[in-house]
Amino acid sequence: MDISRILQKIRPNCSYYVDGNTYEGVVWQDENNQKPSFQEIEDAWQVLKQEFIWEGIRLKRNQLLQETDYTQVEDFKGNKEVWANYRAALRNVPQLFGDPDSVIWPTKPE
Repeated sequence: MDISRILQKIRPNCSYYVDGNTYEGVVWQDENNQKPSFQEIEDAWQVLKQEFIWEGIRLKRNQLLQETDYTQVEDFKGNKEVWANYRAALRNVPQLFGDPDSVIWPTKPE
């Protein structure tokens, strides 16, 4: 769990420091805002983990798209439509799957 990153997300601009990487190590110095509870931290961590996973999926998707950019140039000799469909399926991956663990990548044409 990345306590500092979580606190930046749920309590931006608050004053604190972290001694170690545990909830107990959070020293709250902000008089205007209450230190988040351990449950708030835990809940935010679950959300943040999902965001990290989706970020990785989008990075992979973007890499696969970039690797196939050449298939859409005018002088490409292959079947542009097949490749365009593959690329469209790649672009739709984040919208088609609600759970990152259920992502099924489209099959790359030959």
